[in-house]
Amino acid sequence: MISVLVLGGDSGIGREIVRLLSKDKDTQVWATFADRALQAPDDCRKLSFKPPTSRRSCAERLREVLEASKPQAVVNCLSAPPKESEEDMERALLLNSLLPHIVASEVNQIGAITIQPSSYAVFQPSAALRTETSATDATTVYGRSSAIGEVSAKGVYHLRADIIGPRIPGNLLDTIHETESALDITEYAYSKPITTLAFAKIVRGLIRDEAKREQIGNLHHLMSEGDTSVFDQVVSLISHFRQESREIFDKQRPESAKESVRVDTDAPAEHALLWEMAGYSNVPTFDELAEELHAHCVVESEYVC
Repeated sequence: MISVLVLGGDSGIGREIVRLLSKDKDTQVWATFADRALQAPDDCRKLSFKPPTSRRSCAERLREVLEASKPQAVVNCLSAPPKESEEDMERALLLNSLLPHIVASEVNQIGAITIQPSSYAVFQPSAALRTETSATDATTVYGRSSAIGEVSAKGVYHLRADIIGPRIPGNLLDTIHETESALDITEYAYSKPITTLAFAKIVRGLIRDEAKREQIGNLHHLMSEGDTSVFDQVVSLISHFRQESREIFDKQRPESAKESVRVDTDAPAEHALLWEMAGYSNVPTFDELAEELHAHCVVESEYVC
């Protein structure tokens, strides 16, 4: 039996990871939830973990959680999102910068692995192509605190990605569900997003395939195949998730252009291997991932969407 601890099981990414791993009969999932009333799979065991502000107290509390769950892998989905980070710098530094280092240190001591979602917000938007070896240069509190939280150590895997899916505040899927009027797409930007479901599958692959995991480095960019404009992402999501006709205005004019973070990878073989470990025959396009997520949401509608 594999034991996995998910810190932040009530986050958009954490919920999907918990749900997916709980389906594996040989996996015992433990997860921390800020909201005790939040629904979780029957086989998931809930734990309470609220990071104290001091390093020593935080490490001590984490040791208690690790002792209860005895995990082979810990997935740390606790973070202060962009808006919260700007409003509360102290919380951003605690969750985005300090906690990942504490988790990595404590988890390494029990011989388990740590998987940490990260973000391209560690880079400033520019025309330059950014890879895993590019220097981080964020100017926002969220971006800078996230960059500090990336730990370079054996057994620690940081996965940077632009993630779209249910219950991620401010992302495209929420915008589409919540907006009844016509959608104005004003950002002339391209990206390589993936879905919460795809991210969870990659996490599961890293946890379960120890042999191939040995070939994977400490930091990776997770990307769908091909650059996709924000407009095309919205078209794809609407076509899969909303049956009624929607009007979309595409304002891709030079005066409304906005630079985005352009990403690639220094390790294409490892990138392909991560998708293979997740069960994909090749690196999927965003439209393929959106179609997969919709089919998944139809089956898991009460819990996921």
